[in-house]
Amino acid sequence: MIGYSYNTTTNTLLMINKGDRIISMLLYNSHDSDMTYQRPDKTTYVCQIRKDKPDTFYIPEMQLDLPL
Repeated sequence: MIGYSYNTTTNTLLMINKGDRIISMLLYNSHDSDMTYQRPDKTTYVCQIRKDKPDTFYIPEMQLDLPL
């Protein structure tokens, strides 16, 4: 599966490659979901799939990291 999308927030062209693994999937209903992919270099990105809208890609950001 190879898909292309232009991310307007980071001005980059994102591509889902065959080597990218899905590491988490959040299903809201039968036609809306968020899939987090991890590339071989360990970077991650999220593909948001929404009904009647184009797929949206973004890079997840950590807002706060607290030591346990």
